[in-house]
Amino acid sequence: MVVSIFFMTLTTVYAQNESDTEESTSDNQTGMEMSDERREDSAHDSSEMGNNAHGGRHARPDAVAPAGVMGDHTHHEGRWMVSLKFMSMEMDGNRLGDDRKSLEEMFYFPQYSPQFTTVKSNGQFVQVLNPGAYYYSAVPIRMRMNMYMAGAMYGVSDNLTIMNTLPLMKISMDHMTRRGQLFKTETDGVGDYRFGMLYRFVNTDMHRLHWNLGLSLPTGSIEKKDDTPVGYKQKLPYPMQTGSGTYDILPGVTYRGFAEDFSWGAQLLATLRTSQNKNDYRLGNVYESSLWIAYRLLDWLSVSARLNGIERDNIEGADPDYDPQFIATADPERRGGRVVRALLGFNFLIPGETFGGLRLNLEYGEPIYQHLNGPQLEEDALFSAGVLYAF
Repeated sequence: MVVSIFFMTLTTVYAQNESDTEESTSDNQTGMEMSDERREDSAHDSSEMGNNAHGGRHARPDAVAPAGVMGDHTHHEGRWMVSLKFMSMEMDGNRLGDDRKSLEEMFYFPQYSPQFTTVKSNGQFVQVLNPGAYYYSAVPIRMRMNMYMAGAMYGVSDNLTIMNTLPLMKISMDHMTRRGQLFKTETDGVGDYRFGMLYRFVNTDMHRLHWNLGLSLPTGSIEKKDDTPVGYKQKLPYPMQTGSGTYDILPGVTYRGFAEDFSWGAQLLATLRTSQNKNDYRLGNVYESSLWIAYRLLDWLSVSARLNGIERDNIEGADPDYDPQFIATADPERRGGRVVRALLGFNFLIPGETFGGLRLNLEYGEPIYQHLNGPQLEEDALFSAGVLYAF
């Protein structure tokens, strides 16, 4: 549904832009009018993004998308934006498909790893399919992932912006063993570095469209270890690693719309894995969509509502160091799923000469739908905050 609405909007906006262009070229004063429009759009872009230290009449708090949206806007030629963002995700309890599972169900609900077994029947040896039922020895209870992202954007031209982001991650997960022993594992470190470009191909007073294209480099670790009941310095399962170990392609498209006191937007993004890493697996592809609307309450404050959907594929391949029968987080077939979130956000634009161009964005949301290829931990809450400065 979100994808269908997005493409209907994109088609309408692009058709309108083509119509406007044809009408403009039929005018005898085309060259002069287009030059004037470019100057007006340029001034509008600069002041809208808060580049005007005095907070021009077009500066507005919703000129940037809600805090959880990345790569949502382009910059005027020669302009910079630096940012520091924080994201925290809380996960509590386990889910299989649409159903939440209790600890008792997690420990005593049988999992299956079918395999062929050779048996003797009527004097002959034959192969039969053994269901291979087993029970987990440990179960994850809750998880918290905190991510700190330092980023920068630069306007190469009015339509082309380059950007890069380096995350620092801290992950913790609480567990319980079959004997009732509680233990926690923790990791931290650099995540995968991302860089890319945004190319704007529609720019009118009301509508804007740009392509997102980026590359993720495997700067994060896939060898993180910690102490567990199994032993000292054991390699931790997939969700506790800070990196993917692969070069990933990051395509997408973003739409923004503006009116007097309202703004709205839509975005489609993907993370496409290119190959297996050195540990013989690759994380699943990720597909993400967002729809949002914002209302300007004051010259320096706006409120937003956003729907965000994410679909993740299962992991392909498997790390030979993991035993998927010990704990579900080590099973590559139990990492995919779909989540839809509803989020509320606030954007603040700091007025005045001293801090003109400084922004603070906050957003909080919870899932309204989850279907997981579990059992795996389900998401409970997501919080994002960002400080941005344009100059």
